[in-house]
Amino acid sequence: IDMKKNGLADSTIVSRIRALKQLGRMTDLQDTEATKATITSQQQWNKLTQRKYAEMYEAFLKFTGKSWTRPHIKPETRLPFIPTETELEQLIASCKKHTATELQTLKETGIRISELVKLKWQDLSTEQKTLNITPTKGSNP
Repeated sequence: IDMKKNGLADSTIVSRIRALKQLGRMTDLQDTEATKATITSQQQWNKLTQRKYAEMYEAFLKFTGKSWTRPHIKPETRLPFIPTETELEQLIASCKKHTATELQTLKETGIRISELVKLKWQDLSTEQKTLNITPTKGSNP
């Protein structure tokens, strides 16, 4: 309820609850030091995942009126994989029409999948050759 009041999306709330349940199966959530040790010792999690779990746990503690000293977890910074133009064209060409159209739209516009899914026929202007995109995640249209 508190997350909903703070304007978080339902999908964000569901993923946070799922993560807390998972963490609760791994450790006693009432024991902050044990939880901290559990989060930082997960070898299968990368540093970004560890930090996200620590942030979610901190929000949980805040909701329950408790606090802790969050561990300092610095994620590794890596350059993302960026496919070449040829690789993108090969991927698009290998897909069925519907998927190929979606991928081509993503490639040419740079929009998010969540923005693509929300598109309606009214958003397409064939005269102006534009798409009216409804932004997600607080981005600009």
